[in-house]
Parts: sequence; structure tokens; C-alpha cells
Amino acid sequence: MPRIYGISRSEDFDYTLESQRDDPQGDRQVFKLRTLTGGERHAINVAIADSVQHKVGDRDGTATATGGSAVSAMLKACELGLVGWDNLTDEGGSVIKFPGRGRRAVDMLPTSVCQELGRVVLERSKLTEEQRKN
Repeated sequence: MPRIYGISRSEDFDYTLESQRDDPQGDRQVFKLRTLTGGERHAINVAIADSVQHKVGDRDGTATATGGSAVSAMLKACELGLVGWDNLTDEGGSVIKFPGRGRRAVDMLPTSVCQELGRVVLERSKLTEEQRKN
């Protein structure tokens, strides 16, 4: 019987938004992210599948995901994967303290930022080819 290996629960990493990569290092906002567990990835996949709409009258029976389901998946991935931030300020320049993991932190960020962070979390959470074989 082939040996089965466990998958690391999560990996923490820092991320700078694509739009800020050319900014001076001290001006960049750094988001603290983590990869998702298998159960968390599965929950997001189920949420996407539940929101898929079947095309009426389609001969091949294909389905398409709604735009809303993709955005919801990214927001959920952001909610689960965002564990902190550095150098985030409000319009007046006051530092915004990270409120803790969960929806409250996501609600403090623009949707476009959450979508980018969620996309990165999902990309980094994918299983490697070796992990898929096990």
C-alpha cells in the first residue's frame, strides 16, 4: 500500500497589493495571509457549486457560475485567509488596527482589495501535484 502523507494545515505569508508594488517600501500596506485548510477549500467549492445556475434549454446541460458566486468565493477566501495587516491607514492617515480574523476585517476593506487577497489565498492554497497523488 502506498504511503499517505498529511498536508500542512496552513502557511502564513505576507502580500503586497499589485497596485502598490512600485511604491516605496515604507508606504506599502502589507497583508498577512494564510493558506486554507482542505475543509475550508471544500466549503468554498460547495458555496460556488450551490450558486451555479443551469442554463435553461442548453443542449449539452452545461452550467455557468454567476459573477456573484465568484465574488462571494473570493470574499470568503479573504475572510478565512486574512490574519493581519501592517501600515493600513484611514483617509486621515490614522493607523487602522486589525480587528481580528473574520467578517469584520473584510468589511473594513474595499471589495476589490478583498477579491485580490482572496484570489491569492486560493492560489496559494491549491494542492501540489504530489499532494494530489496522495
